[in-house]
Amino acid sequence: MQAQKALEPRTIPFWKHILQYIGYLLEGKQANHKQNTIAALDGVRAIACLSVVTFHITLLSTTALHAWTGLQFFPLFSAVAYAGDTGINLFFVLSGFLLFLPYASAILYGKIWPSWRRFYLRRVFRILPAYYASLLLMICLYSPKFLSWERWPDWLAFLTLFLDSSPTTYKQVSGPLWTLAVEWQFYLILPLLALGIAFVVERLAQRAPEAGTRLKLIIGCLLLLAIWGVFSRWLGLFLVSNPQPMSSPWYWPIGFFLFFGYGTTIPGLHGKFLENFALGMLVSTLYIYTQRKNKRAETDSTNGLGKRLRHLSPYLFIASLLWLLLLFAWKYAQSRGFASALPLISYWYFPHIYYDIFAELGYGIGYSLLLLAVLFSGVRLKRIFEWKPLRWIGLLSYGLYMLHLNFFALCTAFLQQHPEWPALLRYSTYWGWFAIFIIPCAFLLFVAVERPFIQLGTRLTTPATKHEAPADKEPLVNQSNQSTPTLTASEDELSAPGKAHSHQ
Repeated sequence: MQAQKALEPRTIPFWKHILQYIGYLLEGKQANHKQNTIAALDGVRAIACLSVVTFHITLLSTTALHAWTGLQFFPLFSAVAYAGDTGINLFFVLSGFLLFLPYASAILYGKIWPSWRRFYLRRVFRILPAYYASLLLMICLYSPKFLSWERWPDWLAFLTLFLDSSPTTYKQVSGPLWTLAVEWQFYLILPLLALGIAFVVERLAQRAPEAGTRLKLIIGCLLLLAIWGVFSRWLGLFLVSNPQPMSSPWYWPIGFFLFFGYGTTIPGLHGKFLENFALGMLVSTLYIYTQRKNKRAETDSTNGLGKRLRHLSPYLFIASLLWLLLLFAWKYAQSRGFASALPLISYWYFPHIYYDIFAELGYGIGYSLLLLAVLFSGVRLKRIFEWKPLRWIGLLSYGLYMLHLNFFALCTAFLQQHPEWPALLRYSTYWGWFAIFIIPCAFLLFVAVERPFIQLGTRLTTPATKHEAPADKEPLVNQSNQSTPTLTASEDELSAPGKAHSHQ
């Protein structure tokens, strides 16, 4: 009898069928196949997404509901919650890492240059359809004032994704959308940046063409790019604080720089975050360099660097968390006015106008170390970020970021009618709303809009890939369904959802 029962097919529970189907819709046909992938990066992206959601829930709980005025009974928890908006810095680092992969391979090892047509087409079909659909929905539901014909300049800014450079569109309709503009503008210039780096490397590495020399030159170029990112942020702050009259010969050049290189002149977090993108590109270069197979594995410097990074991975992970926690506490003690909660941190004071100049670079450094640690980590650490529900949040993060803040308005309106509820219950209600309503909405957006257009972009660019650089196959990254926020081996498939800063 026992042998007969063992031979009988086991009935799979219905809920498991549902989960398998959801996984198929999110990850595609390859969902259950082991690929040369880094599935943990989907989990990292989910952490970034949930960080910003945590920030918004905390902000709404304290400003709209007045549920509490800072959790001073546990300052470090409050510091982390209020610093959740820095998740966008992690998205920018991830984007720089992903998109530079094929270029790093081409520059380091002389691969065929990645196709410009392929890059831009995939970016267009990945980003714009879901963005336009979400934008139209949110304007109709929450900001009908933009439906007037007189607002056509604002529509131009929205449609071209330069809404971060106009005072009438910055953080309008939905706060997080302005960072999609920053991301899109990075897409526009990335091939040119990569071409410039390649030109410098080719000129300076003629006498020493080996990959090690090229690696050092690329790192040098990327550090200069990061320095420019910090300097342009300072310059933008200086120019906004010292406006020029229209009669000045510098008025229009300054306006040009502010529009394309900094952002709008109204208060808020601005800049193009090139320091974060550059740090992600640096991690990308190190990763490509260490993945190169070489017959002289025992003595090759490539393998030596990879071995050292794998050995240092746990320490890098701990160091990144401690560094970020220090920055979060610093931000909490100063910008939130809770100096008494963290007296030691409050002594390190910078005027808030200069805070963002250094803070955004600091966040980028911390998240770059975190990314480096995950990329070279062992099984135990990767397993945390490869947890399937976490990966699914990462796969839906584009839609979640565009929709969550506006959809929280419904929950806020409901909770304002129940001021007698305990603060913790009202805080938890936001998370319940996020789980039962916002995640399904993002899932529908992914299935109905994101995935079909991603597949269309893939079909339109597939013939070109037959003659593409082998660089597209070099990195070990997720190729499931070619979707953002999935990471792929080619130069596509990541978007950085928006960051609603504390100024919002």
